[in-house]
Amino acid sequence: MHEKQKLITKWIENAKWSPSGGNLQPWLFILDFDNSQNSLDIITLHLVLNPNAIKERSPLDVSGTASLISLGCITTSIKHIAALDSYRLEIEVIEKDHSYVDTSIKLTFIQDLSLKNHQFKLDHILNRSTNREPFKKKKIDENITKELVSILESFANLKLFNILNKKDFFKIYKEIEKIRWKNNQYVDSLFTEINFKEKTHEFSNKIPLSQLGLSFIDKLFFGGLNHFIFLRRICQFLLADLLVFKSLKNYRSKGSEIFFLQAKTHDVKSLFELGCLFQEIWLLTEKII
Repeated sequence: MHEKQKLITKWIENAKWSPSGGNLQPWLFILDFDNSQNSLDIITLHLVLNPNAIKERSPLDVSGTASLISLGCITTSIKHIAALDSYRLEIEVIEKDHSYVDTSIKLTFIQDLSLKNHQFKLDHILNRSTNREPFKKKKIDENITKELVSILESFANLKLFNILNKKDFFKIYKEIEKIRWKNNQYVDSLFTEINFKEKTHEFSNKIPLSQLGLSFIDKLFFGGLNHFIFLRRICQFLLADLLVFKSLKNYRSKGSEIFFLQAKTHDVKSLFELGCLFQEIWLLTEKII
């Protein structure tokens, strides 16, 4: 294996568990051999969606939107990983017929030995924690808030909404959540994305149950819903209000402020950038936990 291939393989192995639509990690990397075979000055990769993953994508991945966003997530991860080896990244989004699933991303890594200060350590990138527990009783530091705003301002196609009227927001959100919880396809997809075996020390293509910020009783409850489909169906329709209450109670009682990220336009580039920003925020929270 050429030195270039070894380097790329290391980057991909370290970046591959980035967040993705349905936690399927639906990407495919293609090495561009137009450059000199062994030269490490410039490395070009093409990032596309794996056709097999597209066929198996989550029902929540409408028109491939979540999969396209996931390309932004892994691009950000691999950007920071390559920076640890003194490479800066140039990105080109290549659309095809305005299709989300047919989009490709050209990644050009340029060796830059002047790169000294790295924003994230490798451990921050490898730790794919989604645990909400540390944030339930912890106020976000003002400096971190400023850093989040600074990151957002670097994405011209995205905007941040601060929800001021929480009462009306939760009233509408509750009705939307009830509709989702009564949808069998949505609920079943949700349960297939959770790792109930608690093997958090191993990388998995599912979210560990312990990282959902649930109490011990709630874990037992959701474990029962996972094993007994008939019980899940009963709870969906008879206890929908309770399920919605549990899913929203932390936001209602603990959240001092609520923000939404949104693409200004629903085009390929904006959705890709939304994924990039999502992962930047994800990594920043990993650093401060």
